[in-house]
Amino acid sequence: MTTASGLLSGLVVLDCSDHVSGQFASRLFADHGAHVCLVEPPGGSPIRTLPPLRRSDGSSLLFWHLNGGKQSRVIDRTNDAGRREFEALACRADVLICANHEVAKQMAQSCPRAMVGVVTDFAPDGPYAHWKGCELIFQALSGSMYITGIPGREPLYGVGRRTFYSAGLWLYISLMAQLIGHKRHGHSYGVAEVNVHEAACAMEENFTMRWAYSGQLMLRGGDPSRAVCTLRAHDGWAILFLRSTSGQWRALCEVADAPHLINDPRFANFGLIQKNWNEATREINERLDNMPLSQLIAAAEKVDLVIAAVETAASLRTEDHLNHRGFWQQVNTTGGVRCALGPLFGIKGTTIRRDAPAPEPGTAAQLPNRNAADVRPVVAAGDVLPLEGLSVIDFTTAWAGPMSTKILAQLGATVVKIEGPAWLDSWRGPLKPNKLEQYPDGLAGARPYDRCARFNAQNHDKHDVCLDLKAPEARDVIRRMLPKIDVVVANFRPGALARLGLDHHAAAKINPQVSLIEMPAVGEGPFEHRIGLGPTMEAMAGIADRIGYADSGPLGSGTSYLDPMGALHGASAALTVLYGRLMQGRGFHVELAQREAAMHWIGEILLDAIENDHLPLRDGNAVDGLAPHNAYPAAGEDEWICIAAFDDRQWSALCQTLCCNELLADARFLDANCRYQHRHELDVLLGHLTRKHDKHDLAVKLQEAGVPAAPVVNGRELFNDPQLRSRGWFTQLTHPQAGTHDYAGLPLVFAGSRLKPRRASPCFGEHTRHVLTTMAGLSEEELETLAEKGVTAESPRLSAS
Repeated sequence: MTTASGLLSGLVVLDCSDHVSGQFASRLFADHGAHVCLVEPPGGSPIRTLPPLRRSDGSSLLFWHLNGGKQSRVIDRTNDAGRREFEALACRADVLICANHEVAKQMAQSCPRAMVGVVTDFAPDGPYAHWKGCELIFQALSGSMYITGIPGREPLYGVGRRTFYSAGLWLYISLMAQLIGHKRHGHSYGVAEVNVHEAACAMEENFTMRWAYSGQLMLRGGDPSRAVCTLRAHDGWAILFLRSTSGQWRALCEVADAPHLINDPRFANFGLIQKNWNEATREINERLDNMPLSQLIAAAEKVDLVIAAVETAASLRTEDHLNHRGFWQQVNTTGGVRCALGPLFGIKGTTIRRDAPAPEPGTAAQLPNRNAADVRPVVAAGDVLPLEGLSVIDFTTAWAGPMSTKILAQLGATVVKIEGPAWLDSWRGPLKPNKLEQYPDGLAGARPYDRCARFNAQNHDKHDVCLDLKAPEARDVIRRMLPKIDVVVANFRPGALARLGLDHHAAAKINPQVSLIEMPAVGEGPFEHRIGLGPTMEAMAGIADRIGYADSGPLGSGTSYLDPMGALHGASAALTVLYGRLMQGRGFHVELAQREAAMHWIGEILLDAIENDHLPLRDGNAVDGLAPHNAYPAAGEDEWICIAAFDDRQWSALCQTLCCNELLADARFLDANCRYQHRHELDVLLGHLTRKHDKHDLAVKLQEAGVPAAPVVNGRELFNDPQLRSRGWFTQLTHPQAGTHDYAGLPLVFAGSRLKPRRASPCFGEHTRHVLTTMAGLSEEELETLAEKGVTAESPRLSAS
């Protein structure tokens, strides 16, 4: 098989993991041209047996999705000959991916030229070190489940294997950062360690920050400060995100033909709309029964409402926009043409291949030979971070973009965040907030925009510059900065940078080595005008459709889960092009269509629909063929514990722990198929037993018995989680306006040491003078002129939405 040329051409990656996360990480290397070889045991990787399975031949669609473009080598590492063969192979690799800490340590010692990464379900130390996990368990422990679903009903874990995909991206980010750091500084950073539990918690760090700041919890159904709802048209569903900007409520009422609600006192201002949002949603939905979904979407988009149809796997396969972009790849195999998803992100002017099949076991050719001169000495990492000396301009707002640049900052890059006097990052909140759960001790203070937990959680280690980009003088300042900039990250609407004269074509004329990462919702094409926020992009990606109860509509996640997903994609794209620049000496333009990237996280589910015509109905926490697998009530109000049993041994241990051995002899539950067929009856019986127990105590007892279980934790419990605390997950930082708090970490662990934030998030415009003098070369006189013209400011001029 010919390896595709791309920005990672020349790299040799050996993946000896049997882990979804590891194989997803190595797939990204393969997409960009690396020579990737999957090392499998006799009988093949366990991933080859995981569902969903292709109906025609019983092969795993998950394996197909994760392993396209790779080669395979079968090695029996249980004997000396196999271990010698594997070690000889590993010594030819630039990157080694493992799923066992002991193997990773051995490889780091015996293969000094390679960057070694290891991914496991839990960390090797701490109270959860020997726990058993699955998606249900990780979502329970991350806080995500606590707020997903309908109040009063069991919380929902979501869909697919989202936490495993997140861990795969964290592993890719860690390894790419190490490759860049080694080439730039000559340092070896030791084994890169990622575990799924911490990767899951990193997706929901806002829960802990709200608790740390105000002692407030986010409750089931999501954040009440967001007006998000599901709308049901005559022939389908849509998700709406109502913004606080003027005229949005009126526009919604007019679209729904509900003029009587425009001046209803219950909805007189945005604060009241938020307070009475459930009533508003119900009354709007009553007017939509006879409206076709296409009419609703068209009318809403015309008046700039943030809305999206809830797409299904079937509708995505035939969507005009995706087909226009060539997203669905045709893969030639010996059994005919099959389908694969397109790349996570596009890099203009380079090759990304997603049209190669997953390998049959043992089909690898020899890896490229390495000369002795290629062997690099191991150098102590010291205090030099991988991206130290690189600079980033951050034009992003809210969550996805700022979190992506926070990752780059934590890896050592100098990140300059640009905000305008009247255009603040939306996560700084309004200048006169009426909801105070995001502020220290519930107090907004004189400068609430510097005290908001959400902003302060996503902007560690950055510099903040106030520049009004609407002014030509501000754009000139950016151009003067560009010679010292390596990456620009933006999530403006499509075409905005070009209108400002700051697109990649213009920037590259000033600095040919600068790269631009643009993060639109859907990318260029027929639907490029569509606005995307986390909840609506979940709908666009087919994710929201899969989250809900059997008797409910699509609910989506309780938070904007797609936003931190976008952050990982953005950081991955930035690191890919930074490595490509080291090899090719030029910058690149990335278009990261966030919806398309997110579709990879349910890739096997989409392929199940395409290849098997399988469109499962929403059914709470149910998973085909598996029971029990649900959240069950525990002692206390709205307290829940998640339990899963994957085999008869775990089922027996569960019954013994709950002292209900009579269920072992019950004909309804004799084997896995019986348990699944009678899962609703089983859930009721287990619920009667679990509600007598404290969720934390019972989870520990079940895990000690070998049963996957976890308490469904809220923000307070996540903040105090014993595993996270034992692992040094939190860092105490002092902010000049917000005070001293513990801030959640990221799963960036090199050689057993976690990378931590060094500085609290910046105050508005805090670094304007310093950055504009040192990076743009402005004089004092020029700075004064910009301030007099209002191009810069020390505080916001107008209310931020």
